[in-house]
Amino acid sequence: NKKIQGFIDIETGQVLHYIAEGKPGKPLLLFLHGAPERAEVWEDYLKVFSHDYYAVAYTSRGYHPSSIPTNVEDYTVTTLAADAVAFAKALGYEKFTVVGHDWGGATAWRTALNYPDNVERAVVFANPHPLMYARAYHEVDEHRALIDAYVPAARDNIAPWTREGTLENNLAHFKEVVYTEKAKQR
Repeated sequence: NKKIQGFIDIETGQVLHYIAEGKPGKPLLLFLHGAPERAEVWEDYLKVFSHDYYAVAYTSRGYHPSSIPTNVEDYTVTTLAADAVAFAKALGYEKFTVVGHDWGGATAWRTALNYPDNVERAVVFANPHPLMYARAYHEVDEHRALIDAYVPAARDNIAPWTREGTLENNLAHFKEVVYTEKAKQR
């Protein structure tokens, strides 16, 4: 199978960059990337699944070269889920399987929950079910504190959430939050 790439205007008003492998008409397997990634993160998966599926990954709004809206309200998980369905429809599919990772996992969950008639299956990596996430946020003070601290830091481009901050001191912050005993206890 040959890799195809291009841009699609979808009914939500966005222009999304995509890559695909497989034959259109086979069942659609739609891949949603995390942050800070793009569709290309799924290339190896597209190749593997292209034998049985039309395997497609698009670059979500907000990531170059797709549309980059300027309003914060344009990035709700509900809006991103509408993009996923609109993208599938632009490809000619009413029903599809969605695969998401990280922030793309949150979008995959919301797509499956909001559009059960369109999503046949959902596969999610590195993102809990929304009810478990909400429960952790509302019932565990430590989880709420971590979540509340992350969002403004990421939004305001404050290190270590910037690329430079992540790479600073030989990835010291990343290693601390992933590989230390303290991280394993979170």
